[in-house]
Parts: sequence; structure tokens; C-alpha cells
Amino acid sequence: MKQQLWDFQLRSRDLKREALVRYGSTVCVSPCGSGKGTLIADDAANASSKGRSVQITVHRRILVQQLAERLKLNGIPYSVQMPDLPDAEWAVRDPKADIIISS
Repeated sequence: MKQQLWDFQLRSRDLKREALVRYGSTVCVSPCGSGKGTLIADDAANASSKGRSVQITVHRRILVQQLAERLKLNGIPYSVQMPDLPDAEWAVRDPKADIIISS
């Protein structure tokens, strides 16, 4: 990713990966403004670079937009799946993309 993670985000990423290895699943909780979207984009880019498909599902249209813009900023291919997809720069439908953001 072009965007650099802060030290606390790197630590959070490391702890999350350790938990995944140890327990098989994890939940990451972080306060508003701490860069959860950036961490999600980083995780998705990492998985995609290893040939994996990624589905990111969020409950609000604004979160789809924010994640799409974050991936676009970092040059990471993605596709958006949602009803009433707007005619906006971030609203990309790419059937070949490994990362899908949906609502």
C-alpha cells in the first residue's frame, strides 16, 4: 500500500494476525478516527496480493464509499456491489477484481 500505517496500526495488525493464527478468528475494536478503514484496505490488499478473493461487507453506503476511495487512493483494484450504485468515481464495477465491497 502507498499509504503508510502508523505505529499503533502496525501493532494492531500484528496482534490481529497472531489472534487469527492462534484462534482462527478475531474481532478488532478501535475508536473513531483510528484508521480502521486503512487497516481493512491494508488487509484486503495483502490478501489480494496472495491470490485470495476478499469480500468486505459494511452496513452503510458512506462506509462503502470511504473504503472504495481508500483502495482507489492506494491503487488497489476493487469492485462495488450495492443497490442503486451511483454514477461516481469511486463506484466501480470490475468483474475481475479480487476485492469486493458490498452493502
